[in-house]
Amino acid sequence: MLASVLEDASFTPQEIVSLPEKALTASLPIQLPTEVLWVEHVHSTYNNNNCALSVEEAWELEASTRLQSRSEVWHAERSKRLTASDFGEIVSRQKEVDENFLSRVFGNTAVKTRHMSFGVENEEPAVARYIALKKGSVTVYDCGLCVNPGVPVLAASPDRVVAEGDQFGLAEVKTLAASKERQEPLEESMRSAVYLKDNKLRRNHKYYYQVQGQMAISGLVWCDFIVDNGAACASERIPFDRDLWVNKMLPCLLQFYALHKCKG
Repeated sequence: MLASVLEDASFTPQEIVSLPEKALTASLPIQLPTEVLWVEHVHSTYNNNNCALSVEEAWELEASTRLQSRSEVWHAERSKRLTASDFGEIVSRQKEVDENFLSRVFGNTAVKTRHMSFGVENEEPAVARYIALKKGSVTVYDCGLCVNPGVPVLAASPDRVVAEGDQFGLAEVKTLAASKERQEPLEESMRSAVYLKDNKLRRNHKYYYQVQGQMAISGLVWCDFIVDNGAACASERIPFDRDLWVNKMLPCLLQFYALHKCKG
């Protein structure tokens, strides 16, 4: 059955298929990824470094890593893979790929600045403000490390899964930490944010590639991109860009992995 799914499905987000009651987790009404997504030109050499897994194992991995950076398993499993937070820099990179870049992409350590630390601390309050902004029409759920068995060398850790009516999507929070320090109004701080233009996420920014990767891997087709300054927030619903993913991002990411992770 799995083989037929891999043969017939294209590696793009698909409509959510209802799961039997026994398959549901206690805290999340769907399991991620929602589909085993595939692309026919993915060569078997991409499934090395112990990345291959079944859909059941992928569901268990996501459920067991919802603490994200506080989970040892989360760190270990993501270190084997290209992760969505790096997709933009990989796809857009024009400079030569040097050892420093490879160490940052494949290493298991991350630089954490003061502003980044505040962003982590602010995530939960920002999500609460987002729920208030949506006037309670959404329910949010923690999310762990998503890996799709179709292309298991890629991974993503969305900030939240969002339920709105009978639809599911993702949420990604970005905190304007410097704006909080300056105590700027949200509108003013958004005007100065380099990744926004006219209060919308720039389509050539790494954050745009990040959320596109999150959607492709999870199988969900929209993401609410939340901008928060520690006091107020705004959100933009970003749809999945199939052409960008299929024709640009996926081939580039697989080539990068083959060249720089599959050596030897």
